[in-house]
Amino acid sequence: MLGKQKILAGRKAVHRYRTAHTKLHDKGWHKGISEEHTPLLKAMVNALEGLGFISAETDFEPKKTEVLAKFWVANDALIDNQLIETYDRVGECNDCGKCCLQCEYYDVGLFHNCKIYENRPEVCRNYPTIKQLLSGTVPTECSYKLVKKDPKSPEVELWR
Repeated sequence: MLGKQKILAGRKAVHRYRTAHTKLHDKGWHKGISEEHTPLLKAMVNALEGLGFISAETDFEPKKTEVLAKFWVANDALIDNQLIETYDRVGECNDCGKCCLQCEYYDVGLFHNCKIYENRPEVCRNYPTIKQLLSGTVPTECSYKLVKKDPKSPEVELWR
């Protein structure tokens, strides 16, 4: 994984872009908005490349996509580590079934259970993740909750 400081500097570059982008669009659509947008993107890509998120591409669009993809992978890894350091997932499955309804192995019959529970994949074993709980994508019926390990620690921002 890339260094935490490098990723945080990358977040600042993305934040500067987002702030400038928002200001640009606050004026409303106007002729030339596309031309005004390109320097903002180039500044962000140049900042990310300067931090080591590089690309082999020479054309701007593929280069932008590749550089941002590398940044997001590193950023997601840092967020995952920060979440694990900051929160504990507590509780146990209450068999509400809301998370499993779309799964082909979930038995919606009388017992509402998983047909492959003993051999279920890792994604099922770890559901819901801390990131899913924090982002609010878990059904409200789910009995899992987040508890801060240290109540004084700051919230973790999900940068996406």
